[in-house]
Amino acid sequence: MFLFLSMALAFTPYDYSEIEAHIIKNEEYRKLRHLKFYPEYPTSGYQKAATGQVATGLIPVKDYKTQIVWGIAVFDININTLYAGLNEELKHISTTPIDYTTILKGAACSNNRQVLMHLPVPLLSDRWWVAIHNTNPRIRAKSQGNVLELTWDGVEDVEALILDEETKNIVDGSVYVSFNKGGWFFIKLDETHTLAEYFSWSNPGGSIPDYMLSYVSSFTESSIEDTFIAMETYAKNNVPD
Repeated sequence: MFLFLSMALAFTPYDYSEIEAHIIKNEEYRKLRHLKFYPEYPTSGYQKAATGQVATGLIPVKDYKTQIVWGIAVFDININTLYAGLNEELKHISTTPIDYTTILKGAACSNNRQVLMHLPVPLLSDRWWVAIHNTNPRIRAKSQGNVLELTWDGVEDVEALILDEETKNIVDGSVYVSFNKGGWFFIKLDETHTLAEYFSWSNPGGSIPDYMLSYVSSFTESSIEDTFIAMETYAKNNVPD
């Protein structure tokens, strides 16, 4: 669940036939993706991304009240630089609506770390969640670094979480989001351009009326371009230690 504040920066146009060729060339690595579920991105999304825009959309899921939010863009940045920037959630706090992030298990940037985030929500109860963040080292190795992935998958059993006193005080009174998953999938186009696919699927929990859940999904979709813009800015200006 990554939401970033807006910054003015444009994405780059890229020849669609080249994008399509790279997608086909790297199709075999999709079967190595970490999560069990992924949305099917429309061809129109890649075509729009090729024009230098951020393509976004919503995908309804049968028997679920919230929709999957997706985005596609061509980043004017090296795949490893972009990946490293996105993988540093402890350093994103000043760039996002998230006001608190901590790692409960594992180390920063490591595979299968357990990350807690807290989100202030105007007019509603604040939200917090814990997710397992996966860096998929297998897909990096098999593709020789031409395809990279970052995913998160929410921890449903809140009772099993071990929190320190500071964290307990921060999340006290907030609603726990138990269903929360998503990811980034990157394909190297050349040394300075990266195709990025993004999706997020969550249920905010609490006592939100059904009609409001549709609004939440639509609002999240409308913020994806800001998410992409802020992440590119962060990655370009924050070289990992």
